[in-house]
Amino acid sequence: MAYGMLANLHPVYGLYVSFFPGLIYVLLGTSRHISVGTFAVVSLMVGAVVNEHVQHSSVHPTDSPLSPLGLNMTNSTGMEEEVEAAEKLSVATALALLTGLIQLVMGILHLGVVNSYLSDAVVTALNTGSAVHVLTSQLKHMVGVRFKDPAGNFKVAKTLIVLFGHMSETNVASLVTACACVFVCILVKDQINERFKKQLRVPIPIEIITVVVATIVFHYGRLHHIYDAAIVGPIPTGLPAPRVPDLWRMASLVDDALAISIVSFAINMSIGRVYAKKHGYTIEPSQELVAYGCGNVFSSFFLCFPSSGALGRSSLLEGSGGKTQVTTLASSVLVLVVLLALGGLFEDLPTAVLASIVVVNLRGMLAQMVEVKRLWRINRWEMSTWLATFLGVVLIDVPVGLVVGVVASFLSIVVQTQLADLAVLGRLGDTDIFRRKDVSALVHELPATKIVRFESMLYFANSEHFRSQLEEAVRGGCRVQHLVIDCSAMSYMDSVGAEALHRAVMEQRGRGLSVSLCHCRAEVRRVLTSSGYMASIGVSSLHPSTSDAVHAWPGCLRASMESVLLG
Repeated sequence: MAYGMLANLHPVYGLYVSFFPGLIYVLLGTSRHISVGTFAVVSLMVGAVVNEHVQHSSVHPTDSPLSPLGLNMTNSTGMEEEVEAAEKLSVATALALLTGLIQLVMGILHLGVVNSYLSDAVVTALNTGSAVHVLTSQLKHMVGVRFKDPAGNFKVAKTLIVLFGHMSETNVASLVTACACVFVCILVKDQINERFKKQLRVPIPIEIITVVVATIVFHYGRLHHIYDAAIVGPIPTGLPAPRVPDLWRMASLVDDALAISIVSFAINMSIGRVYAKKHGYTIEPSQELVAYGCGNVFSSFFLCFPSSGALGRSSLLEGSGGKTQVTTLASSVLVLVVLLALGGLFEDLPTAVLASIVVVNLRGMLAQMVEVKRLWRINRWEMSTWLATFLGVVLIDVPVGLVVGVVASFLSIVVQTQLADLAVLGRLGDTDIFRRKDVSALVHELPATKIVRFESMLYFANSEHFRSQLEEAVRGGCRVQHLVIDCSAMSYMDSVGAEALHRAVMEQRGRGLSVSLCHCRAEVRRVLTSSGYMASIGVSSLHPSTSDAVHAWPGCLRASMESVLLG
């Protein structure tokens, strides 16, 4: 229900999304532990799309979104709000259908590999940045302020500005309820569930307890009438009748549906791989896309917005000992009971409680900010990608942040290969093992011999950099007579790279140096041969190991003897 509200829809639609898509995933999915339903990031993106299209279009008052559920909102909210609610649902269901179709086509075409282009840094930054969006969007419900969510980019800044402008309208009952809910939920989660998780077979469902208690207090205390605190309102019982989404909307939703398709797939795969690795099985990305696609297409006919892997429910079911999708069916039965019989009992549930539950469950996503510190130690390029994605999401919007993250990932790879290091190698002690000169004091260069290794593939973007670094290394050596180029790191070489290597060899030979290549992969040899450069370089100049390349120079022994005598 909380995520239904996050999607800018009536909370009951969150229950529908927690029920219908999971039924299809049970039949088609390959993960044993993912429970498909609502998730903060996807609900946030859906809410942004719904808000954007409702504010920038006009709709004819055909029918209400809640009319099929047996509700008539005209007397309570007026025709204008009823029409707006109808349009929101129209956008959300059309978005679910289009998202499902995109995922289904991707799965049929075996495009699950697209997940490989979203690095862990991009996904975690996307989740963390989205958590900031979710947090700011829920603040108005926690303080009881009513205003329309800003549309377009820069939503976090816009929301905070509008919120601070309405702080004088804070509803005391909503604020106190939200604070109490946050305090109790964190207390139970951290001090009881976490500390005594070995003793507790199933964690205490504090969210459900909080919802029940708050509903009872507001109902019998009549706090909604006394303090005008916002509540959920009428919740229909029973399942919605199937209805075809508004197909005419789909043309304007393609970009948004594509972004949601990719983001939800990335989130699902990140969740699924954690459990698959933990329990020793594998998941098939393309089949997962088919499962998600079919789930979204099917559920769009039952008033659902796009679904995703429900992280909280998945971890709860896995933590309670669930090993198959039977646990998902069991949880779906509980949702069905609420829909069929218990929904009407939560009419007086304050929206501040739902918002507080969402905020409390964001802690894990917000805690991923410490990832910056870890990445700083491991790889600063990856840290830069994380920061670029996070800032793109927070400062602009989630889809923009996704694009920024992907672009930043590719740029970091390009820049790293373009500015790759040319390492100088030396002999480790008296062995025939050759290592980088800067890794140990025991590594020393051989007399009159320069051994180098280009730490990247060799292609058009870094060919000139390779030649200039090689020239610098040779000129920086004392009386270099023999040059050995270790090609072990050259996993790929294009025609420009082959030409650069050929020119480098010929230039150094023209200066009287002996040049040998070693550790040449089959791909490098193939490109050199196909380009016609192998004949001039000479097959005899290629050696299987660095040691062979060093000793292939006739002056090796003489240079070593001279070094000993002069030393």
